[in-house]
Amino acid sequence: DRMGLVYLFYPATSGLPLAAAAALPAVLLLIAWVKRKPGARTSVRWIWQRGKVFLLISALFNAGVALQPLLWGENKLSITGWTQLAACIVIVIYLLTSERVKDTFKDFP
Repeated sequence: DRMGLVYLFYPATSGLPLAAAAALPAVLLLIAWVKRKPGARTSVRWIWQRGKVFLLISALFNAGVALQPLLWGENKLSITGWTQLAACIVIVIYLLTSERVKDTFKDFP
Protein backbone atom coordinates (compact mmCIF):
# COMPACT_ATOMS: atom_id res chain seq x y z
CA ASP A 1 0.00 0.00 0.00
CA ARG A 2 1.85 3.06 -1.25
CA MET A 3 -0.53 5.47 0.45
CA GLY A 4 -0.21 3.85 3.89
CA LEU A 5 2.36 6.36 5.11
CA VAL A 6 0.32 9.29 3.80
CA TYR A 7 -2.81 8.00 5.57
CA LEU A 8 -0.82 7.58 8.78
CA PHE A 9 -0.03 11.31 8.86
CA TYR A 10 -3.17 12.55 7.10
CA PRO A 11 -6.04 10.20 8.02
CA ALA A 12 -8.57 12.59 6.46
CA THR A 13 -7.56 13.02 2.84
CA SER A 14 -9.37 16.35 2.87
CA GLY A 15 -6.25 17.71 4.60
CA LEU A 16 -4.00 16.96 1.65
CA PRO A 17 -4.58 20.30 -0.16
CA LEU A 18 -3.60 22.18 3.01
CA ALA A 19 -0.57 19.90 3.40
CA ALA A 20 0.45 20.69 -0.18
CA ALA A 21 0.01 24.40 0.56
CA ALA A 22 2.20 23.95 3.64
CA ALA A 23 4.95 22.44 1.51
CA LEU A 24 4.97 25.21 -1.10
CA PRO A 25 6.91 27.85 0.92
CA ALA A 26 9.52 25.26 1.86
CA VAL A 27 9.85 24.15 -1.77
CA LEU A 28 10.36 27.76 -2.89
CA LEU A 29 13.06 28.13 -0.25
CA LEU A 30 14.70 24.90 -1.42
CA ILE A 31 14.78 26.22 -4.99
CA ALA A 32 16.34 29.48 -3.76
CA TRP A 33 18.94 27.48 -1.82
CA VAL A 34 19.90 25.53 -4.96
CA LYS A 35 20.18 28.73 -7.01
CA ARG A 36 22.00 30.67 -4.26
CA LYS A 37 25.20 31.92 -5.89
CA PRO A 38 26.82 35.21 -6.85
CA GLY A 39 24.86 36.84 -9.63
CA ALA A 40 21.61 35.07 -8.73
CA ARG A 41 18.33 36.64 -9.79
CA THR A 42 16.66 39.22 -7.61
CA SER A 43 13.77 36.83 -6.96
CA VAL A 44 16.16 34.22 -5.55
CA ARG A 45 17.71 36.80 -3.24
CA TRP A 46 14.25 38.02 -2.18
CA ILE A 47 13.11 34.50 -1.28
CA TRP A 48 16.36 33.72 0.55
CA GLN A 49 16.24 36.92 2.62
CA ARG A 50 12.73 35.96 3.77
CA GLY A 51 13.58 32.32 4.38
CA LYS A 52 12.64 32.45 8.05
CA VAL A 53 9.18 33.76 7.15
CA PHE A 54 8.74 31.05 4.51
CA LEU A 55 9.62 28.36 7.07
CA LEU A 56 7.30 29.89 9.67
CA ILE A 57 4.42 29.91 7.19
CA SER A 58 5.10 26.29 6.33
CA ALA A 59 5.22 25.25 10.00
CA LEU A 60 2.00 27.12 10.80
CA PHE A 61 0.18 25.55 7.85
CA ASN A 62 1.38 22.14 9.04
CA ALA A 63 0.02 22.93 12.52
CA GLY A 64 -3.29 23.72 10.83
CA VAL A 65 -3.20 20.32 9.15
CA ALA A 66 -2.58 18.66 12.52
CA LEU A 67 -5.47 20.60 14.11
CA GLN A 68 -7.91 19.92 11.30
CA PRO A 69 -9.80 17.12 13.12
CA LEU A 70 -10.53 19.48 16.02
CA LEU A 71 -11.59 22.28 13.71
CA TRP A 72 -14.00 19.98 11.89
CA GLY A 73 -15.87 18.86 14.98
CA GLU A 74 -14.00 15.75 16.11
CA ASN A 75 -13.36 15.74 19.84
CA LYS A 76 -9.83 14.42 19.83
CA LEU A 77 -6.51 14.28 18.04
CA SER A 78 -4.72 11.04 17.29
CA ILE A 79 -1.24 10.45 18.71
CA THR A 80 0.07 11.28 15.24
CA GLY A 81 -1.80 14.59 15.30
CA TRP A 82 -0.39 15.48 18.71
CA THR A 83 3.10 14.55 17.53
CA GLN A 84 2.74 16.72 14.41
CA LEU A 85 1.45 19.61 16.50
CA ALA A 86 4.29 19.30 19.02
CA ALA A 87 6.86 19.21 16.22
CA CYS A 88 5.35 22.32 14.65
CA ILE A 89 5.45 24.18 17.96
CA VAL A 90 9.09 23.24 18.52
CA ILE A 91 9.97 24.33 14.98
CA VAL A 92 8.21 27.69 15.37
CA ILE A 93 9.96 28.36 18.70
CA TYR A 94 13.32 27.44 17.18
CA LEU A 95 12.77 29.66 14.14
CA LEU A 96 11.78 32.61 16.31
CA THR A 97 14.64 32.31 18.81
CA SER A 98 17.60 30.95 16.86
CA GLU A 99 20.47 33.26 15.97
CA ARG A 100 21.70 30.61 13.56
CA VAL A 101 18.51 30.87 11.50
CA LYS A 102 18.79 34.65 11.48
CA ASP A 103 22.42 34.49 10.36
CA THR A 104 21.74 31.83 7.73
CA PHE A 105 19.24 33.96 5.86
CA LYS A 106 21.35 37.12 6.14
CA ASP A 107 24.19 35.45 4.26
CA PHE A 108 24.08 35.41 0.47
CA PRO A 109 27.19 34.97 -1.68
